[in-house]
Amino acid sequence: MISGAARPIEFYGSWDIKPYTDFHVRFDRWIKSSEQLVAGLPRGQDSLIVSGITDAFHQTYSLYNKIGIYRGEYGYHEKVFPDRVTYDLEKANVIIISHPFSADGECSHSKIATADKLGIPIFIDCALFGVCANISFDFTPYKNIHSVCFSL
Repeated sequence: MISGAARPIEFYGSWDIKPYTDFHVRFDRWIKSSEQLVAGLPRGQDSLIVSGITDAFHQTYSLYNKIGIYRGEYGYHEKVFPDRVTYDLEKANVIIISHPFSADGECSHSKIATADKLGIPIFIDCALFGVCANISFDFTPYKNIHSVCFSL
């Protein structure tokens, strides 16, 4: 039942969706205007606006049971569902990786590449995108990234 609630907002009737559409376009342009390389992101209908990365985490938690993380990952996952988090990525149903990495602010591509080899869906948390430099956000080499989330 919770998983059924984790769906994009659909506007019906006489609701004016222009402000939403305009924001969606501006947000996409802002991400792609970065001096850092940004590639391999969903396009058009595959791209959604949610109420922040925490909301995206909650939607992900509702879809998957075992959440795989690296040591040093953003502590929220363990605080919310300590019994569902594992450091053994092979036992996970989804892997959440912050990029840049939460613990040190460094590039996470080596962690993403290792996780990608496991064939498990990957969620990339790009909350620190707006405050980092000299980090590539090119996700085209990876096959198992199912979600990439940015924050203002």
